[in-house]
Amino acid sequence: MGSEISDDYAYLLGALRDACVYLPEYELKFVQKNFSWLSDVVRPKLMRTFDIGRMSVRKRADGLYELKLNSKKVVSKLIEDAGVNKRPIDTPPIILNQPLPKLAWYVAGFYDAEGDKSGSRFRFWQSWTSEDECPPLQFISYVLRCLGIMTKYYRLGMRRGKMYEFCLEVCRSPTTNLIKFLNFIPLQHPEAVLRAPREFRRA
Repeated sequence: MGSEISDDYAYLLGALRDACVYLPEYELKFVQKNFSWLSDVVRPKLMRTFDIGRMSVRKRADGLYELKLNSKKVVSKLIEDAGVNKRPIDTPPIILNQPLPKLAWYVAGFYDAEGDKSGSRFRFWQSWTSEDECPPLQFISYVLRCLGIMTKYYRLGMRRGKMYEFCLEVCRSPTTNLIKFLNFIPLQHPEAVLRAPREFRRA
């Protein structure tokens, strides 16, 4: 893949927030309530990035959808580049020195996995081990700031066992800030795109 990664791979590295890795089976599994996102967005990006011939999405007994892959090659690459065998996942080291257009794809994947899909507010969520800081969201805030997009950072306290919850929100004022976010960040999730206010959607 070289030093500069593809748009697809940058997006997938962000979308890994909705994935789990199981060792020693070398299994990668995405689970989501939205079939179209897994089938029409994540699956083709995985297939193109890793030259996979065939993948399928199945509906689970709990009503969620699952995209699963067993591959030592793929999982080993994701461990090397993104540390997917650790939880919570920090910003993948391979992302840190990518050019800004690739970082925008990474942010899009992250948002599509863990962002607010209501369309009225644009918020990223992340649980972390520290009470005072959340490096993954702080990195996204830095990327958005480089694009001229203002954000607010919230510490929400302990929410999940010993994990602390954080939120990064795209400022709603001025309106041009939201327009910049939707213009610069190539969101792919059907819910995120379709529920965005019509006047803010990309032409």
